[in-house]
Amino acid sequence: MSEKISLKEAERKAFRATFLDGLNDILWGLMILSLVLSAILRENIQPLLNYLPVLVVIVIGIPLFFAAKKWLVIPRIGLVKFTPRRTRKLSNVRWFLIGLFVITLVVFLLPYLNPGAPVSINGPYWLVDAFFGLLIIALFSFMAFSLDQPRMHLYGFLLGLSLPFDVVFEEVTGLDWALGLFVAGAVMLGTGIIIFARFLNDHPIPEGDVYDGVNG
Repeated sequence: MSEKISLKEAERKAFRATFLDGLNDILWGLMILSLVLSAILRENIQPLLNYLPVLVVIVIGIPLFFAAKKWLVIPRIGLVKFTPRRTRKLSNVRWFLIGLFVITLVVFLLPYLNPGAPVSINGPYWLVDAFFGLLIIALFSFMAFSLDQPRMHLYGFLLGLSLPFDVVFEEVTGLDWALGLFVAGAVMLGTGIIIFARFLNDHPIPEGDVYDGVNG
């Protein structure tokens, strides 16, 4: 019985370890900052070219993410083999991540798809953004509990708050800077870099055979 508990505890720690290298944080931060940069470039360069920062992150950043996982992370913690239950859980989280990215991208682009159209919603303009902000907070909270990563609560709060904040900020100052979104992306990127640096320092590549995972 104790051996079974130990195996489950080892698998739980290994499951958490796959998200403790900071690479996910770095990728999310870069993606959000690329959206902010695209918004800034939108006013200064030819339409559609302003999305080059986003394409750079997708075309270069994502392959580098998997390369870092393969060459820098796996040699340090091994390749973890999860039970079917853990695998399904991880798959569900990945689909939530994809959905979250699509929702965030749609919310970000929605005001610019038809900028000349009048707003037909009764109430403050930021109310719609606040609704989507709450949805993002809820999704990140789900991931925080599912992955046992408390910092995702902070990410969700910053992202969710940034949507109505940026609308109000533009109305008050006249500056379309996406300041709240920039802060959220910068926090993610900075946190990810710090965690990744600590991960590399705390997990040197072991000599000899590398531990190849947990079978639960």
